[in-house]
Amino acid sequence: MNKKFTKICLLYLVMVVALTQLSFDLGGMSLNKVYAGAENEIIRNGDFSSGSSQWSLFVDWAASANAYSIVTGDGGGNSISRTGVSGLGDYDWSVKLYQNNITIENSNKYLLSFEAWASVNREIKVKIENSSNYTSYFERIIYLETSKREYSFEFTMNHPTDPASQLAFNLGYTNSLENQYHDIYIDNVSLILLESVPSPTPTPSSTPKPTPKPKPKPVPTQPSESDDIQSNINLSRDTLNKVDLGRIVDVEFVQEGSLVVEGVIEAPKEIVMVLDNSGTFNSYIKNVPWPLDYGIYAHDTLSVEGYDVNINGSTYSKDFVCTSHSIRITEKCSSFSTFITSPEIDVGEFENLTVPVDMPHFDARLTEDAIVFDSSYFEDGVREIPMPGQEGILLRYEASENRFDIVSNGSNTFIIDSTMYFKGSLRISLMETKNLNDCFLLADGDIVIQGANFRPSGPDDKLFIYSREGNINIETINSEINGIVYAPGKSDDPETGRITFLGDNNIINGSLAAKNFNFTAHNLKVNNPGNKYEEIKEEYFQGVNYLYAIKNAAKSFVDRFTGTRTKIGIIQYSDSANNNDFILYDLSKPENAEVLKNKIDSIESPVTGESNMGDGIRRAKYLLKDPRQTLKYASKHMVVLVGSAPNKWTSKHLHNEEFMLQDGNASFLKGDGTKDSDGKSLEYAKKVAEDLADENITPTFIDFSPEDKDIESQLDEIAASSGAKFVSSTGKHFYKADSISKLSGVYDNIYMKTIFDTSLNSVIFEMVFPSGVEIIDIPESMVLEEVMVGGKARQKLTGAINNISFNFDGSKYILSNMGFKLRVRYTEVGEIIYKGSDAKMTYMINYIDGKGKEQLEILEEYFEDMIVNSVFEIDIN
Repeated sequence: MNKKFTKICLLYLVMVVALTQLSFDLGGMSLNKVYAGAENEIIRNGDFSSGSSQWSLFVDWAASANAYSIVTGDGGGNSISRTGVSGLGDYDWSVKLYQNNITIENSNKYLLSFEAWASVNREIKVKIENSSNYTSYFERIIYLETSKREYSFEFTMNHPTDPASQLAFNLGYTNSLENQYHDIYIDNVSLILLESVPSPTPTPSSTPKPTPKPKPKPVPTQPSESDDIQSNINLSRDTLNKVDLGRIVDVEFVQEGSLVVEGVIEAPKEIVMVLDNSGTFNSYIKNVPWPLDYGIYAHDTLSVEGYDVNINGSTYSKDFVCTSHSIRITEKCSSFSTFITSPEIDVGEFENLTVPVDMPHFDARLTEDAIVFDSSYFEDGVREIPMPGQEGILLRYEASENRFDIVSNGSNTFIIDSTMYFKGSLRISLMETKNLNDCFLLADGDIVIQGANFRPSGPDDKLFIYSREGNINIETINSEINGIVYAPGKSDDPETGRITFLGDNNIINGSLAAKNFNFTAHNLKVNNPGNKYEEIKEEYFQGVNYLYAIKNAAKSFVDRFTGTRTKIGIIQYSDSANNNDFILYDLSKPENAEVLKNKIDSIESPVTGESNMGDGIRRAKYLLKDPRQTLKYASKHMVVLVGSAPNKWTSKHLHNEEFMLQDGNASFLKGDGTKDSDGKSLEYAKKVAEDLADENITPTFIDFSPEDKDIESQLDEIAASSGAKFVSSTGKHFYKADSISKLSGVYDNIYMKTIFDTSLNSVIFEMVFPSGVEIIDIPESMVLEEVMVGGKARQKLTGAINNISFNFDGSKYILSNMGFKLRVRYTEVGEIIYKGSDAKMTYMINYIDGKGKEQLEILEEYFEDMIVNSVFEIDIN
C-alpha cells in the first residue's frame, strides 16, 4: 500500500476520532458536566430521580388556577416532571413549580439549563428570585414546543448574596394560551457556578484630617437620576375640543404606563385582619379530613411495588411512590410528592397537598372499656387458653416474643363484641371474624394477619385492628377483609407505624392508615366505603373547629410578612368590636410577630351568635387611619373573614336610629341579634364599608361559613359596596373557603398579590391652569391659589393623590389608566392652550436596589399639551 495513502488514512482516522469525541463532549456536556454529576451543582434532585422531592407546586386556586404535578417515567428508564394544567389563573405565577433554599452569591456567574416541552405550544416564565419578596435575579420567557428541547442561560448575580432564593417555573396565565388542559414536562434541571468573581479588597489608606466645609444653601429637591428606575409613565388630559363660553365641563387627567425597577418596590404595608367572632366558628368543621376518609392513608410514604393495585377510593401520602406494573385509583391521589413509573396509570385526580392531614392517636378512648389481655393470663407455664366466651377460639402466648396468637381449632367464627386490648404483639390466624359493635383489636406492638381464603360471610364480618406503637403485616392469600387497619407508630421511632402487604390476590373493603405503607403484593384491591366511619371519628377523635383553623391560618399569614416593612393588627367582633387592643404590630421586628401570634392564640369565641360586621369594619378603618401608628404613603389593606351574616349594628345615640360612622367605642347597640329582620344590620355594614376605597384601603372579604349558613348574598352586597374587586373563582366580590386548606390558599393568594402589587400614596399633582379657565370644584385633598404668570392672574391647583396602584407582571410595574376629573368653566373666548410644562405629577418611590439598599427616587412626569377652543356663538335667527 502506498505510504502516502496510508498516512492520509491514518490522519483521516485520527480526525474522525477527534471529531467524534468532540461531538460527544459537546452533545453530552449538559448530561455529563451540567446535570447531576457536577460537583458544583446547586439544584437538588434536578433529574427527578427521587420523585418530587425538593420540588413544590403552588396553585392559586383562589384565582381559578387548577393544576397538579407528578413525576413519571418516560418509558426509557428516566424520570420526568409532568405538570397537568387545566386552569391558568390570573397571573403567570398562579401555577408555579419551584425549589426553595438555593444559594446565589453576589457577582458570581451561573449557568441555568433544563429540558422542557409541552403537549401544546405555549410560553412559560423561568425565574430565579428571592423567595419572600420575589426580587428577580434572573428571568426569561421561553416558548415550549411539543418536542423536547434543551434550554441554557448564563447570568451574573448582581444582587446581594441570597441563601434562600427560589428557582421557579411559572406555568400560569399567558396571553398566548386559553384555558385548556395540557401537560408541561421538565427534566434535567441544573444550576452550576461558572465563575466566581471576588470583590476587590480596598487598599488601606491613612485617614485624612477633616476640612471644614461651608454650610450649603438650600436648593430645590431634584428628581433622582438613578438608573435603577426606568419610567414609561404617560400623562394626558382629555376634554371637549370645542366648548361654549361659560359652560362647565369635565377635564380628565389620565396616568398610564409602567415602571421598570432594578430591584423591588417595597412600599410599607399596613394590614388589619377583621375576624367574625360571633360564635359561628365554635362549631366543628364537618369536612375536616382525617385518615379514615381515604382508602389508603400514609402519613409519610406510600410505596407500591406489586404487580397490580386497584384502589376504589382515594389515597393520601406525603410521598407517593409507585413502581407497580399498573396503578388504578378511582378518586384522588393526594400527596405532597408523587413519583410514578408504572406503565399503566389510571388515576381519577391528582392533588398536590399544601396542608397536612394529621394522624391522631386515639387509643385513650379505645382502652376505657376494653377487655385487657396481658401475661398474667398465662401463669405456671400455660401457653394456651380458650378465648373467654368464644367457642372454638384459642388464645396463645409466646413469652419470648411477648406475642398473643388468636387461632381457631376448626372453622369457628371469632366474635368481636367489645374492644380487646393486648399488652404486647398480636398474631391473628383465622378463617372468619364477626364484629358486632365496630370494636377494635388493639395491641401495643406488631400485629400480623395470616391465612388463606379468609373471607367475610356478610357485612358484619369485619376486622378493626390497631397497633399502638408497632407495625402491621397482612400475609393473607386469596382473602378478603372488611374493616380498618390502623398503625400510627411511635413518633420518635421511624421503624414503627408501617403496614406491609405480602400476600397475593387480596381485597380490603375499608380503610388503611399508617405512617408508612409498603405494598409488594400482587393483585391488591382496596374498596373504601366513603364516609362509613364518621361515627368512629365522632366517638374517638376530637374534630377541628372553625376558630382553631382560623387561628392557624392567621398565624401563617403573619409568618409570611415577618421581617418585612409591614404592620398588622387584628380586630375581632361579635355584638361589637370593643374588645380589641387597636394596635398595629410592626413585623419588621420579629419579636412583635410573636406577640401578635400569641394574641391570635388567645382569642376566645362567645356563643351569643351576635354579629356586628359593620362595627368591625368601622374600627379597622380608623385603625388604618390612626396618625400615631400609620404612614400616609403606606399601602393599606383590610382582610375580613366572615362566618355569619350581620345581625347587630351600632347607633350614634340611644334613642334614635342614626348610624355611628365615627371612631370610638360602640356604646349603643341595635339589631335583633338573630335574623336581622329589619335589614338595618346589613345596611350599616354596607354604609361603613362603602368609603373604604376612597380612604385608600384595599378590602378583601372571605366567606368561611359553615355549611348551614347562607351568607353569600349579604356578603356580596357588603363587599361590592366597599369596592372589593371581582373574584374570578366565585363570580362575586369575595373569596370562598370551605376547608382548612382552601382558607390557607386564600391567604396565600392575598399575600402574593400584596407582595407583587403595590400602591403609591402622596403623589403630588401640580398644575397652573391657563388664563380664561376657572376651577369650579376643589377636591378635598387639594389647595387652590392665585399666581401671577406673565402679568396675568392664573389659578394653581396643588395636592396629594393617594392609592395609585401598580400591578407587577413579573418584569415591570404597570400603572393601568388611573385618572381623576376636575370641573372647569371657560371665561375667555379663543384658543385655550394647556401647556405640558404647566402640569406635572411627582412620584416618590421607595425601593430596594440591586445591592439590597433602601432607596428613594423622585420622578417628575409632565402632561401632554392640550388645546381647547372656547367660542361664543350668537344665533341671529
